[in-house]
Amino acid sequence: MDCPCDLCGSPAGLAELEGRPDREPSILDEAQRIVDGPRRSTYGTPADNHGRTAVLWSAYLHARGRPAALSAEDVCWLNVLQKLARELHGPNRDSLVDVVGYVLNVDELRRG
Repeated sequence: MDCPCDLCGSPAGLAELEGRPDREPSILDEAQRIVDGPRRSTYGTPADNHGRTAVLWSAYLHARGRPAALSAEDVCWLNVLQKLARELHGPNRDSLVDVVGYVLNVDELRRG
């Protein structure tokens, strides 16, 4: 069976990989598979991906008269805030998975 989320790149579903075909995978497991799998191969490491975003956001803020030197970690935390804003509109599992993914990225950034 193909993975229902089409993100992990696995030929098996996420729940089957956990040995629990009758249960949804945990948010942590789902986020870990996404961060370590397709997102990394598509966008690069968190340092590369969020680092590029930090440069672009910093340049944008500077052009708007609000100079700021953002870091890759800042980008992760700002994305967490965006997900929180979406969650306040209504609960959404995707937002929770994304928040965990950004926190995993912060951990990787801090570990170097």
